Amino acid sequence: MSPTSVGEEEIVGEVAAGIDLDLAALLNSMAVGVWVFDAKGEVVATNTVGLRMAGARNLAEVRAKSHSLEHPRFYLEDGSPIPPECMPVKRALAGELAEEMEFYDDSGGRRTVHRVRATPIRSPAGAIVGAVKVAVDVTKEHALARAKDDFIRTAAHELKTPLAVIKANAEAALHALQHDAAPAIRSLEGLSRGIERVDRLINSLLDLLDVQGGLFSVSRLPVHLDELIGHVISKLPQNVAARVRVTDVSPIRAQGDEPRLRRAVYSVLDNAFKYSPRNAPVEISLQQDREWAVISIRDHGIGIPFEKQSRIFEKYFRAHVGTPHDAGGIGVGLFVAREIVAQHGGRIWFESAENQGTTFFIELPIDRTKQP
Repeated sequence: MSPTSVGEEEIVGEVAAGIDLDLAALLNSMAVGVWVFDAKGEVVATNTVGLRMAGARNLAEVRAKSHSLEHPRFYLEDGSPIPPECMPVKRALAGELAEEMEFYDDSGGRRTVHRVRATPIRSPAGAIVGAVKVAVDVTKEHALARAKDDFIRTAAHELKTPLAVIKANAEAALHALQHDAAPAIRSLEGLSRGIERVDRLINSLLDLLDVQGGLFSVSRLPVHLDELIGHVISKLPQNVAARVRVTDVSPIRAQGDEPRLRRAVYSVLDNAFKYSPRNAPVEISLQQDREWAVISIRDHGIGIPFEKQSRIFEKYFRAHVGTPHDAGGIGVGLFVAREIVAQHGGRIWFESAENQGTTFFIELPIDRTKQP
């Protein structure tokens, strides 16, 4: 519930009676929730952020539901309840300078996290006459930290898999070279595929770091998009490349950074194969639409659930994680592909329906400069 405006006298309350009313403006300008309690533990003042955190419109509502500020609905990260004697305000009223605590709350339909500290208020004689509690909403910071941890865990797993393949093929090749060259060739081909997979993952991570650090830039050289598509297909494993159906590719040229454009097209194409039935075709075309070159990549796979489509280009997001369709990955391919295309003055979008497949479109400005 959104707080309404609160009068200065109401904000300052009994505790601040006689103090310059600029204190109210100061409290309301703070980005943290502030509550003042009397010696009995009753709320006597708060600010607008405090009202919002308490789900109240004014100080009277906060007083009416003051128990919610130290309510047992709050729990620790491991899910255990916080004992009443450990609540920050109770500790402050007992004379303790309570260290920061993090409170978790699921009551609003989503998990929120507040970092809280309480301090006793003492009279000139040293008697405890109340307490001040300050709370900061750190929900977004926690979500970011979890996303980072999940990303590191997933990236480590994704690197571990091809490295295990490389190791196994290297051992097989060494063994086969002592007896028969044919198995050695197959093992060396496996080594090459594993190395390329690691190389693509590392390049995606480097592009991600460039994007996040504001260092992302592209060169402006002629790029023949029909040849680029052929190059990307040639880098696919043979059994996967055999499933590509080139439906219509016109000789169209753009300007840009060819290695990065290859990575963008590869990311979309790889995504199509990940979520398609085994042996199902993936169709790719390149056509001109006025001043634009449009690459389309269509699969006949499981599609993207409607409720997840708005997040498909988010960093670290994987639409099918935790489902039988989870194909792995670190969730940065489409995010980086969008950034690459945007840096070239283009855009990327898709059309999808569950169990009917997905079509991604990459639109790039055509290069009309005359070449020597």
